[in-house]
Amino acid sequence: MGDWAEDSSSNESFDYKLSDDPNSSYSMIQGRANSYSKISQLLDNATKPVFMVTTIEDVLRMYYTPIPEKISQCKERGVPVKLLTDSKSNHFLSLTRRLHATETRTGPLPSSGRIIVEKSAQLAISGELSQSLDLEDSTDSLLYTNSAGMIKTMYDLCKRMWIISRPLDISQ
Repeated sequence: MGDWAEDSSSNESFDYKLSDDPNSSYSMIQGRANSYSKISQLLDNATKPVFMVTTIEDVLRMYYTPIPEKISQCKERGVPVKLLTDSKSNHFLSLTRRLHATETRTGPLPSSGRIIVEKSAQLAISGELSQSLDLEDSTDSLLYTNSAGMIKTMYDLCKRMWIISRPLDISQ
């Protein structure tokens, strides 16, 4: 493992690169609006299958961002977007159709954070999310990387969670 080199060219994010791995980069995004913007960018650039694993509350917040449109554009390009959310708020599960995911499932999540991962390409992951519905919540943060090892690990985790989750019929 190499030394960390910091590139702080932006107030909203910090880019880190491992000095011995020139192909991997890490960005720390601060603030919910910036996090959703980075997720939108990830979806915009996606060419391979994408898993989105997040809480139902996060799904509801995403509806008020460009993310549903970006998911629709992924589907138009033939890029499947699979959404996995928790089942603790059954009242809101029908609202997941607003994100226009290719397929939606519900099941236990490893945390109240989010994982958005494109197979073999890019990863956006965050820790515990604030329950605030405010899109300007500055406590929200997101780690974005193209690190092959991290992407493979998170993609495999999402595949396993997908297998043990149950399909959600949101066609009504």
